[in-house]
Amino acid sequence: LSEDSAHIALDALHAALQVDQDVTATLEPVISQVAIAIWQRYPGDVLLTSIVIDIVEEMARNKQAGEAFAQRALPIIGSTISQSSDSIVISSGIDLLSGLIKGGPSPMPEGYTDAIFPLLMRILSTSADGEVLQSGQACLKYFVQKDSERIVQWRDDKGVSGLDHIIHFIALMLSPDSSESSALFVGDLVAKLVQKCSSFIAGDVLAELIRVVTTRLATAHTSSFCSSLLPPYALLIVRHPSEVVDLLDGMRFGDRTGLQIVLTTWFKNYLDVQGYYTRKVSAVALTRLFALGDPRISAIVAQGDIVPNTANSGKIVTRSMSRSNPDQYTQIPAQAKIVKLLLAELDMDVESTFARQGAAGLGAVVDGSGQGNASDDDDDDEEGDWEDDADYDALDGMASAGKYAYLSDIVDDEGDFDDHDDDDEDALNDPIYSQDLNEHLSMFFSQAVSADHGSFSSAIEPTLTAKERVTLQRLCAR
Repeated sequence: LSEDSAHIALDALHAALQVDQDVTATLEPVISQVAIAIWQRYPGDVLLTSIVIDIVEEMARNKQAGEAFAQRALPIIGSTISQSSDSIVISSGIDLLSGLIKGGPSPMPEGYTDAIFPLLMRILSTSADGEVLQSGQACLKYFVQKDSERIVQWRDDKGVSGLDHIIHFIALMLSPDSSESSALFVGDLVAKLVQKCSSFIAGDVLAELIRVVTTRLATAHTSSFCSSLLPPYALLIVRHPSEVVDLLDGMRFGDRTGLQIVLTTWFKNYLDVQGYYTRKVSAVALTRLFALGDPRISAIVAQGDIVPNTANSGKIVTRSMSRSNPDQYTQIPAQAKIVKLLLAELDMDVESTFARQGAAGLGAVVDGSGQGNASDDDDDDEEGDWEDDADYDALDGMASAGKYAYLSDIVDDEGDFDDHDDDDEDALNDPIYSQDLNEHLSMFFSQAVSADHGSFSSAIEPTLTAKERVTLQRLCAR
């Protein structure tokens, strides 16, 4: 097969595998040989490899053929990546291992851990390639998800456990010398350890793990990296809010506490958190923090609403203009910022629901007219790549940015929510996953207002915009 025809053939094969598991099982020897052989021939073809990974997952999921398929595929994949010096081959091979683990049963069959884990850790401990390290983080996450007990029980020839190897790898990835892109999936791995290995990493081990993550969070720059490190905190806070606050407040990083670092980063990057389940956990965690009424949280000052910049009004703001005359924001207490973020979360969730139904959006719900304004809260303040040009100043007839929606929100309103949660059994089994977030937040706001939690009427309401107040009134009037 040529590379082009291989795409078509494998795509058709993948579709056929899902028709009848019994027939698929009888053809397993041929399927194994064809799929793995094509991957070995074209390991650098990203699209082709993705189809092979889908086939590997499908075969691993087949109860009649999964074990036999793994017995054929594991030695070939392991031998290929252990003997290769090509990072593309190694990375795609690790992705195939992830497919085997992800599609396979939990716990995994006897021998999986001994066959895969030592090889994987040896590669990850010596590689400096970003794609290899990212693939390894994803693979380790599936390992922990499917076979956490065996990982904890496994020992190398020096008696070091598999869990210790993973924690050491996490620390290595979050060291100052490691790039943010190379460690982009470490947060998912840490979150999975919190979900599956909490009884083994409690106490000092958990505290040290959180310290390592917080240390790196304090120096993180990109929003994608910052948001990737936030889910472990949310999961822990949902379970033990006061204990986590105590732990973070006891950590010192220069003149800031761990609590200040985590909350200020969380507030700034809240809307960048990816995944339907992860977003819901993040929202519920913020309600837990608010409910504590902890003065250490209230003392943290957060960025509020943007202060209108009259100097840049009606202009396309270039980078040099932004540097010379930057946007200013109001300063509000952390409790007020939590309320603003959760109102924005409620806004987006309702609007996405109405967008799927072709209705007018939250504005129609709030003002009853179907002509509500698009939300302008927490707008992204990053500027584009415009160069200075005096001619642009004449474009003062352009509509304000607040009247536009992001194209991605219109085309794919659920794009940020369902990207990697629907195949995570731990997420699916968490009550938060099936909980109606709209109802939960509505109840939260009703209780907070009626009981005046956090001095709601005097300290929080004055910081809300007109639209936020209307939304809050509608919620409390239900």
